[in-house]
Amino acid sequence: AFPLAQTFCRLGITSDDVYVFDCMGRGEVPILTQTDLSSAPYKFSQSFTVLEQRAQTLIQTAGNGKWFTLPCNYSDNASFIACGIPAVAITMLPSEEVGIAMHGGQPETWKLFHTPKDNLASLTPQSFELFHRILKLLAAQKTLIQV
Repeated sequence: AFPLAQTFCRLGITSDDVYVFDCMGRGEVPILTQTDLSSAPYKFSQSFTVLEQRAQTLIQTAGNGKWFTLPCNYSDNASFIACGIPAVAITMLPSEEVGIAMHGGQPETWKLFHTPKDNLASLTPQSFELFHRILKLLAAQKTLIQV
């Protein structure tokens, strides 16, 4: 993701919304990852907060009010943040694993990452339905209106 973020900078794409969808194939609860920006410049933090609020609205709507924000290991949004581009990461978890993550534990879904069990059999149909709703809502927000 870092070379892509550098390309965005080189092309001047620094103020568009950047959403990183990571590990979206398992579960039915959208998760907005928490990002610590305590040492970031004020202007960047402001831009990020506005994007984060839009992302919250997006996943809250798509998830019919069922969503969470959780601390997660940095996703590919970290590469954009390192390049000065606000970017949020969204992932998904099965509802029974959200509490584990909320209390600092590692959900079963996260234990599967990059293992032989991270395969087609571990995916859940609900996740694809929810991801489809998220993408449709995002596309509707970004559709250009012709005058």
